[in-house]
Amino acid sequence: YFQVFDPAYYDRSVDTLESWRWLSRLKDGNDVILDDVLADCEAALPQFKGIAAAAPDASFRVQGMKINRAPQRQSGRTAARANVFVHEPRSTQDKDSGLAFSMEGYNGVGSQDRPAAVVPYAWAPGWNSPQSWNKFQDEVGGALKGGDAGVKLFKPGASELAYSPVAAATAAQGLVAFSLYQTFGSEELSSKAKPIRERMNAPFVELSLADAQRLGIEHEAKAIVKVGDVSVTLPAKVRLDFPAGLVGLPVLPGVPTVATGAAVDVTKGA
Repeated sequence: YFQVFDPAYYDRSVDTLESWRWLSRLKDGNDVILDDVLADCEAALPQFKGIAAAAPDASFRVQGMKINRAPQRQSGRTAARANVFVHEPRSTQDKDSGLAFSMEGYNGVGSQDRPAAVVPYAWAPGWNSPQSWNKFQDEVGGALKGGDAGVKLFKPGASELAYSPVAAATAAQGLVAFSLYQTFGSEELSSKAKPIRERMNAPFVELSLADAQRLGIEHEAKAIVKVGDVSVTLPAKVRLDFPAGLVGLPVLPGVPTVATGAAVDVTKGA
């Protein structure tokens, strides 16, 4: 989740910043760093406790140096800005990570002292991507040197809905909505693009086996979903691991937009 490059380095008129940085400045005028945001996220949302451990923090150094984002074979930085000014300005200083926006810094290809989470490119002397990844592994197809990147927040085998604040809902309390975000189609703007629309799932409603049996709705049969004054007929997906009392509604065009936890009525379709 680290920034790849600084667009303002090539065009000083660019004011692009991370959304969280704008919000911080609007709130109190302070400019926080990514470590602060991750810490606040963990404090506010306990289910995400541990996300900061996915990668080293901004103070990370190897032999006193940051990790270079750009491989040593990269050149021509002065030429890239020659139309602006022939003198090369100092590289942008990244205060959010232990990475440098340049070729300068610690390389240590395939070394044990560089965590996998801060490997910014696949290159080794005489090897190009993807073959060069072998140089970063203990063995071909094995674990990365320095340890595999990332952290596992949810235990294997647990339902992906276990962390939901409404997962404890029961049929006796009435059915409540649960938003199901999709890889393709849930983002409002990209869902209008033809390549994304071609890959979107068709609208559906997801039910637990217990609720489906109680309502007399079979897998892939039609179900009428009513939210307030809005009613829509959707094919049902019945899942064994879906919590009873929840109605899974994908965030897709053609499906009513319902806040997670809102009351929903589901009946058998014709």
